[in-house]
Amino acid sequence: MLGNKGFVSIPDIFIKLPYKVYNKKGESVTTYRYVPIAAVAGSFEHSSNDQILSQEDRAVTFHNAYLLISNRWDELDTAAATYLKRWKIEVFYRFAKQELGLTSCYARNESAHLAHIELPFLAQTLLCYAGWVLN
Repeated sequence: MLGNKGFVSIPDIFIKLPYKVYNKKGESVTTYRYVPIAAVAGSFEHSSNDQILSQEDRAVTFHNAYLLISNRWDELDTAAATYLKRWKIEVFYRFAKQELGLTSCYARNESAHLAHIELPFLAQTLLCYAGWVLN
């Protein structure tokens, strides 16, 4: 199925997922079943929205093409737009973990955890604001 913006839905792709069933004795047993998924392949031209992210933060592509795994094979444009929005969130979390030290908190109570989360973001916001004012 060819979309109107260069998206192609690839049919008949399945993924093997575990799920629990109970045997005759009532014990939990993990088995696997194949669940249908949708793969969406597409290509795009860089738009003005892509200029917000740096070159290293852009979504991974191969010759301006990408492959998305989704459960919505019927709405290709929506799957691609959602992927681009989610990619910005992934870039944000990577920045928070690497640059702000979000994962290296050794606090033992809730208020210290909240302070550890809030203070680095406050400092980064102030630095961004100062850079914006000076430039």
